[in-house]
Amino acid sequence: MENGSERKHLQLDRSSIRLPTISEDAQSALEQLHGLAYEAAKKMEEMLRSSNTPDNIKIQIILMILDRSYGKPEEMLKIRNDERSQEESGERILAVFDGLREKGSTVETTTLEH
Repeated sequence: MENGSERKHLQLDRSSIRLPTISEDAQSALEQLHGLAYEAAKKMEEMLRSSNTPDNIKIQIILMILDRSYGKPEEMLKIRNDERSQEESGERILAVFDGLREKGSTVETTTLEH
């Protein structure tokens, strides 16, 4: 667009857009589930505060709360330099990144000095 060419504005024909619809039964079920969310949160709080809840269950509850409140933490990939050539290592690293991208992961790289 910066090469001097005219900008073209797309007109969206809203009458051709079909939004997904769900049945009344499905809508009712969703509303019931949303209503249970409060009760589920209260039960989770009760279990966290109870001395009868095993620690591994408390940890699972904590992780669920954090994941849903703040998002899951980014995964880090640590790469060790071994006897392989740098080119071969680089190709393997790029293949891993490509696989992560295909799964929808965001891949950021950082060069570390040592």
